[in-house]
Amino acid sequence: MKNGLHKYNQYLETYELDIKTNGKNHTYSSQHAQPEIITMQKLMLIIILAAAVACLVMVTITAADRDTVETWEGSLRLFGNEPFTRVALVTDAGERFFLDMDDQDLQLLWEENRGKIRITGVPVLKDVAGKTENFIKVIKYSWISENE
Repeated sequence: MKNGLHKYNQYLETYELDIKTNGKNHTYSSQHAQPEIITMQKLMLIIILAAAVACLVMVTITAADRDTVETWEGSLRLFGNEPFTRVALVTDAGERFFLDMDDQDLQLLWEENRGKIRITGVPVLKDVAGKTENFIKVIKYSWISENE
């Protein structure tokens, strides 16, 4: 009966079998691998998370594709140091929007600077040197006379 004695180990929840062979004691564990059971709660959680990710991706794509045309008024200012200067529209509320347009047209616009300007375009967020900046893809612009 000594060789076939089974002990229950509370902490490891395994059965151990002591076998005496050739005068030596060997201990073997009879713990079986338990397959993980996917419960209904886990399955529902996976489905909900997958649906949330899909919705988030769809909203992001939709937001990126829409071209909302807006109009701003303000004055032109030059930001940065040569040769890295950028022209921006600064509104009366203090908002700054860098202008995204052809370099030659931008140079002409800056040289033509006559005070207040009205710019129509599409707002865009761009990453510049690790910082997110507001840009306007300029569609058209017009100078505002002092009478307006």
